[in-house]
Amino acid sequence: MSNYSNELTTNNQKMPNTNKYYQAIEILVNTSGYYDIRSLSNMNTYGCLYRGNYNPSDISNQITCNDDYVHDQFGFSSYLEAGVSYTLLFTTLYSGVTGPYSVVAYGPDKMKFTPIDTIQITTMSK
Repeated sequence: MSNYSNELTTNNQKMPNTNKYYQAIEILVNTSGYYDIRSLSNMNTYGCLYRGNYNPSDISNQITCNDDYVHDQFGFSSYLEAGVSYTLLFTTLYSGVTGPYSVVAYGPDKMKFTPIDTIQITTMSK
């Protein structure tokens, strides 16, 4: 089991066009396989998994999202490839909610969690 704990605060970025705070978390695994990822919090949580970086302007790399796996907590199982960077987007179902949370993961190996402080969006002009 792997565990990551943090807190959503008013200093976190907000989802586009909402008042929902979020934290982007990079995920890496050393062993390919199916991993179960779940939230633990007193908040009603919502989570999305992306292959590569999260870009609010282009979510074509989204793998899955969930908000009610059990008792207002997100949870999902996904096949993750070793050495590939994934981004877990942790947020809440309701606007303006802050507080502590944990993410736990179960799978064939440990999972490395690294918070991403700033989402940088690159635009290209023609």
